[in-house]
Amino acid sequence: MADDLDERLVLDMGSALFRSSNRPSAVEVLGRYLVYAVAACTAIGWALYVGFIAIRGWPYHDVERSIISLMPGLLLVLVCVLAIVFVRDLYKHGKTT
Repeated sequence: MADDLDERLVLDMGSALFRSSNRPSAVEVLGRYLVYAVAACTAIGWALYVGFIAIRGWPYHDVERSIISLMPGLLLVLVCVLAIVFVRDLYKHGKTT
C-alpha cells in the first residue's frame, strides 16, 4: 500500500514537471489562432454585409431605426473583440495551463 502511494506521488510529480514547460502545446496554439480567425471573420463579414446593404439602399431613412437595427451586429463585433483581447492576455501572461 505504501508502494502504491509512493508510485502515485512520483507519477504526479513527473506529470507536474512535464506540464511546467513554458512551451504551449499544439492544441493551445491552434486554439488561439482558431479564436482569432473566427472572431476576425465574424467581424469582417458583418462589416461587409452592412456595407453591401448600405450600397444597395439602406432600409431605414431615420437615424434612430438605423442605429437600433445595427445594435445586434455591433454587440457581436464587441464580443469578437473581447474574445481576441481575452485570449491574447491569456497567452501574454502565460496562463494557458
